[in-house]
Amino acid sequence: MVPETAILDLPNGAQFQAWAICQPIAPVGFGTEPVMRATMLLKPLDDELHKDAQPVGPGCAVCPRAECGARRAASLVS
Repeated sequence: MVPETAILDLPNGAQFQAWAICQPIAPVGFGTEPVMRATMLLKPLDDELHKDAQPVGPGCAVCPRAECGARRAASLVS
């Protein structure tokens, strides 16, 4: 629920400036998981590569990034 911005680096080398925020879309209570909706705006970056960009992928199952601390599923890509 805090606005975030970052430069994202995709496996194919493309980079994007991203702005994102999430918020609950259903009542939150004890013993229930919150239901959140996230919104992200992306702007492609065509200038020089940013070395401090955050490495991201298309989704765990199809992401070629072997060393990812956020991986939640095995990759189907070898």
